[in-house]
Amino acid sequence: MRILLLIHNLDLGGAQSAVLNLARGLAQQDVRPLVVAWRRGGAQAPRFREAGIELDLPDTERGGWRRLQVPGLLRALIARHRIDLVHAHMSDSAAWAALLQRRSGCPAV
Repeated sequence: MRILLLIHNLDLGGAQSAVLNLARGLAQQDVRPLVVAWRRGGAQAPRFREAGIELDLPDTERGGWRRLQVPGLLRALIARHRIDLVHAHMSDSAAWAALLQRRSGCPAV
């Protein structure tokens, strides 16, 4: 199974630590997690890499019109990585996940 763990950034914080722990646990269960920080990376990115967790950091931090690229970027990731499920963290990521579920048919939680 391939799960996309969607979060807005990889700064130091509770949600980011939870995603790291979840990704580690999933990897131990033969699930292949892909962590996507749709807004930008952050201080915890090296910890994900050290744990062998695959990352994708599209960097849409500057906002504005660049944010309109987020749905297309995420949809392309779902197709390229053959994602089975999107697991979103924080309300902004949950909104993107709901849009993705509607547009791609990939289930989201």
